[in-house]
Amino acid sequence: MERTKKQDGVIRWRKDGGGSLRIKKRIIKPGQIFWAHPDEIPEGFRDVCIPLDDIPQKKTEPIVARTPQYTYTKRDTSNYYDVFDSQGKKVNERALTKAKAIELIESLE
Repeated sequence: MERTKKQDGVIRWRKDGGGSLRIKKRIIKPGQIFWAHPDEIPEGFRDVCIPLDDIPQKKTEPIVARTPQYTYTKRDTSNYYDVFDSQGKKVNERALTKAKAIELIESLE
């Protein structure tokens, strides 16, 4: 009769190689089969601890890239423009002509 201790992310491992391994106040001897979460196995022992079950993949949420929208506005009375992002921060350092402002927006998007 095989014990089943299936918890969230806990899988069976077998310790190969010499020496012993200490995990959470337990001593794991060579050849021993034990239950542990993949995060509990130290990086230095990943080559001697072999998973007997499939390692569960962490659920990752897709990263949505935020695309800022740029607009250009005319300066006071001159024929020059400034480019602003969606948060209202000015992107350009010097005054731009309308054609240069549109070109800058296209290069940023």
